[in-house]
Amino acid sequence: MVSHSLSYRSGCVNRRFELNGPALFGGTVESLRSGEWSYKNKGRYLQKRYKNSQTRTITLSAIDKQVLQDFLDTCDADVENNTPATLVADDCETLCFIVKDEAKHVSPLLAQTELTVLLIDGVWREPIRQSYTMDIVDQTGLDYDYDYSLVQMNGDITNPQLVTLDCDLTIYGPVTNPQISIANNVYQVSIDVPDTYRLSIDSREKTVILIDSLGTSRNVLDNASFVDGKNIFAPVPPGSHPVLWSNEFDFDVTLWVKKGRLPWTI
Repeated sequence: MVSHSLSYRSGCVNRRFELNGPALFGGTVESLRSGEWSYKNKGRYLQKRYKNSQTRTITLSAIDKQVLQDFLDTCDADVENNTPATLVADDCETLCFIVKDEAKHVSPLLAQTELTVLLIDGVWREPIRQSYTMDIVDQTGLDYDYDYSLVQMNGDITNPQLVTLDCDLTIYGPVTNPQISIANNVYQVSIDVPDTYRLSIDSREKTVILIDSLGTSRNVLDNASFVDGKNIFAPVPPGSHPVLWSNEFDFDVTLWVKKGRLPWTI
């Protein structure tokens, strides 16, 4: 019995394939639970340590051969377009390419192939998500180091790891020139975000995108702040930190926990 989900989300088209579903089945994918560091040691110390791209194998069984063919064609398209796909297991995800498939079994009822998966950066990411919504405050405001209008401490967020974590933000309009303070850094974009629009800040892709209600997007990276203490892509350090904002808009914060392998708890 496989209790976890496993899916492939294409990088070049808006399409997702379930790899532990009724048509395709990848099983427990033991190889994805292995991790490896690249390193250069000097005496008792690691002079360099980093994660390189790594290859893993998945044995994929298919009851529906047309779905299998569509999946492999999409994998080829991602490679040809150099647009990494996202492999998702429950809440964990990693960027990948399917660089090889080798047929293992063919019969009228079942096809089976072995996939070679290139994990591009050798790490998995698991999100810590938290939402913040507007609340009623009085008109006095509070005195903080940053120049906010009617700033209120609306909550906090915790990085439970021993290292800094990448931070993504989604800000919902209407709001003008939104600012959010986390851990002594202000995430600031000088732009008008109309009603039904959202502002998406992606720390891994280094993008700041304004998206309307129809999904049409516009690059607004030049409107973001990158100065010391106001870095739109600043990671969040370990520990618990207050979250401050003007209380004039709703937003989501996502911290990304990096893991060297697919967790055994999945």
